[in-house]
Amino acid sequence: MNMDTSDYKVTGDGNMGLGFRAGIIAVGDAAIQTLSRIRGSIHPDFSVIAMNTEWQSLLPFREEERFLLGRKVFRGIGSGGSDDKVRSAMTDDWEQIRNIVRDWKLTIIFAGLGGSTGSVASGFLADWIRAHGSMVLVFAITPFSFEGVRRRESADNALGRLRRHAQALVEFPNDLIIQVQPDETTPIQDSYGCVDSWVQRAFNAWSRIVFEKGLVNIDFSKIQTLFNISLGRTLFALGQGRGDDCINEAVKQLIDCPLIQRTVSAERFDKVLLSIRAGRRIGLPAMHNIADELRKYFPDGEFLWNAVQCNNEEQYLDICVLAVTDINDGEYSKAASDKTEEDSPDGKKEAPAVALPATEVPTRKKLRLFGSGKSEQPDLFSGSEKSLYRGMDLDTPTFIRKGVKVL
Repeated sequence: MNMDTSDYKVTGDGNMGLGFRAGIIAVGDAAIQTLSRIRGSIHPDFSVIAMNTEWQSLLPFREEERFLLGRKVFRGIGSGGSDDKVRSAMTDDWEQIRNIVRDWKLTIIFAGLGGSTGSVASGFLADWIRAHGSMVLVFAITPFSFEGVRRRESADNALGRLRRHAQALVEFPNDLIIQVQPDETTPIQDSYGCVDSWVQRAFNAWSRIVFEKGLVNIDFSKIQTLFNISLGRTLFALGQGRGDDCINEAVKQLIDCPLIQRTVSAERFDKVLLSIRAGRRIGLPAMHNIADELRKYFPDGEFLWNAVQCNNEEQYLDICVLAVTDINDGEYSKAASDKTEEDSPDGKKEAPAVALPATEVPTRKKLRLFGSGKSEQPDLFSGSEKSLYRGMDLDTPTFIRKGVKVL
């Protein structure tokens, strides 16, 4: 598949300077469908690639934004659930992908997990693109619990691999849609709107950081240094408010954000990126108070923050927090301890790095969680803890939690 990569050059005069290039790659059905719905709201300086093995799903995008993966193997009709064929297609198409992303300083991989294409291809992209020097962030949509064990296991395996290669990994569980939209009469399209909103605001926050000149700007090299980790855990939260009480409303939304509950088992978050978009009547003292409030939850955190003025509204506040913790002290080589031949584009097996013995895992700190006045010291991996939201265990299928009889 021949693609003109000249269309992907960023021309904006953002706070990163001329020539800074960043892009979003959506791979897998769920991610592509979501991206197609919010495409018009994405900053024009973000390059966008929709990648899939099924051609019809790419039609909502412009021709230069489409990448049909495994054209010769799948012929545009989908992977048929074959992980091996997706791996082969990624290896065959890597040179074309590399020509597109080779100058990107920031790559956001938006993955729909559970199926073969999104689960397999996203891991390859995260590994290879980061190896070429780009900062890699991953936003991943995971299946509903009722979709079955196979898709859940496929998504979990993909999350494990993505965690090894990405600087930050944020999961959007589909089960949360039912939690935040409990009304059974809510139209399906409106129910998916909450995920669309989360993803859109996450992308907008990053566009503020890398493309817009704000009141407070961040040097991108500092972001790269702060997030130079692997095998870490990520906390992601959003808060928004309007009107006279917009500050309290935004902070409350941030604290109550359901996405936070997915990270209750992370032992510490010591690297924090804060992005603020504020109305004309939100002054610097108010922003300082917001940062002070967040400092309570990240007492040992190293903060980077940016602030952009919103001239369209007076009383408006949008806050985005991305916090990470590095459980392996930032040594990227240790993330390769279980590399296989599929991690290398040429298929050659690389010598594994020496893994940390269990006794050398750094001592974990206690963290006071959002919405909690107590300290907790959970197990090392998130799978060992319940995923609770408003007292409900998200690992329990929704129809059981709600007492729905399945006939």
